[in-house]
Amino acid sequence: AGLHPLAQLLRTSPAGACMPRAGDVPGSADAPGGRLRALLPSSTPFYLDEGPGLEMHAVHACLDALLAKMSAGASVRFDDIMPPNKAAYLSDLLILRALRSHPQRVLTPSQAALHFTGLTPHASLVANYSCLLATGETHETRMQRATDALRMTVEQTAERRLYVIMHPSWNWRALGVSLRALLAQHARSGRFVLATGDRTYAAHVSKIHAREAVIIPYLPSERLALCDEVAPMKLRELSVYFTGNMHRQRGEGRVRFQAIEGIARGTQRGKFVDRVFRRQSEHRLSYATMAQDCAREMSASRFCLAPAGDVPTSRRIPDAMAAGCIPVHVGEFEAMRSNLPFPNHIDWGSSALFAGSVDCLSRANTSTALGGVLEAIHPTLLSEASAHVRSTFTRQLSFYPGGGAPSALLQELYISFKDRLGLGHEVK
Repeated sequence: AGLHPLAQLLRTSPAGACMPRAGDVPGSADAPGGRLRALLPSSTPFYLDEGPGLEMHAVHACLDALLAKMSAGASVRFDDIMPPNKAAYLSDLLILRALRSHPQRVLTPSQAALHFTGLTPHASLVANYSCLLATGETHETRMQRATDALRMTVEQTAERRLYVIMHPSWNWRALGVSLRALLAQHARSGRFVLATGDRTYAAHVSKIHAREAVIIPYLPSERLALCDEVAPMKLRELSVYFTGNMHRQRGEGRVRFQAIEGIARGTQRGKFVDRVFRRQSEHRLSYATMAQDCAREMSASRFCLAPAGDVPTSRRIPDAMAAGCIPVHVGEFEAMRSNLPFPNHIDWGSSALFAGSVDCLSRANTSTALGGVLEAIHPTLLSEASAHVRSTFTRQLSFYPGGGAPSALLQELYISFKDRLGLGHEVK
């Protein structure tokens, strides 16, 4: 049952006054349309176009070389050499690697209506300066070349083909002026779909792209995602945990400290760290040290807060699920609901708790009551819930080797765009 019993318990207490109804959470039995819509065609073929202009092999090889250079025989991850707000968006790189070896990949363009490209704009931007000598061209040059190739490809192919552009990041300037213009030009034609981390990001291209975007999970900590096993709940010393910038600049993030401080007042064994990663040098800490600390603390926690920031989403939910820590989203649920990854496949009501908006939690000390209830729940009662969220992460949210997110992405695309892909009679 995952988190359903716990969520129902919270809803009947003062701590649950701000929670959404069970039927409003995607995947729950009471949600519109019933339970998960996972009826799929017998196959989900796709074509990966890494032809001239649509591949970034040099960028990917350079990033791998940077990791190898810094490792000196040890295991080094992206979190070790860059802040998490850059590493989290490299899911485009892992998606591409997974698609190259995916069993549903076809090698002839005409055999699939769903087409991916080898473009990874965020990875290209990250490598812009570090890899300039190795690649021999700037990020802007790569994106212009990609736009020219993509425009020619679209003009010469059948209209039924749907092209997926992967860009999980908030930085839409990474797409380049020309590619953004091409996407906006074709917004009504239905030729392109954006795979991104939040609809707010896609809105920088067009409202249509924001509405039709497929939400993909952020890249979580590799230390957590590839951990062989997570700590049992009875051995976790921290009841509630949060790490990050308490005071963001936009959205609910500007006032999220109010809810976090209220929850903290209700706990005695919680840990709340006001951590700004871009200022790690001020604390004389390396990115690797901060990443190790975060992974260790999350693995020692029973509930992990995932408050809204500049946008409703963050990498905290996949991080928490990978750690077997029960994620507690704090923010406007209406904004979050449309930004949950793979809603046709994941029962989010059993995979995360949604506490409600900061404004609601700040009234009548609801946040303090919530902290008290989370603190009071005996850890042995959370063992199955912890195992469930970890299993859901591995089966449907992980792009690391052995994870099920690549297949979940393909299925989500086939469900969401069945008519455009010519499969309306096969997918109900």
